[in-house]
Amino acid sequence: MADQKTNKHRADEHIVENKELSIIEAMIPVVALVIMLAYNVYVFGDDALSGSNQFILLLGGAVAAIVGIYKKVPYKQMLAEVAENIKSTSAPC
Repeated sequence: MADQKTNKHRADEHIVENKELSIIEAMIPVVALVIMLAYNVYVFGDDALSGSNQFILLLGGAVAAIVGIYKKVPYKQMLAEVAENIKSTSAPC
């Protein structure tokens, strides 16, 4: 029974050609996010958790999307990967 599930899972997998990123390109969104969050805490102090962090996270995602566009990753592929990641982290109810 377990072998059937494993084989079905393998049949459902798709192979995606990933674009090669240098370590600098891969770190751009991470560094931008850390800098923006640090600035947010510096400006808002204890109130930094109230809502501005969500906006900063969206900006971090935008920076990652810009890096993807620079590397000529199709927008549909970016959205598909985001949806797949969200699907894999959320449990069905």
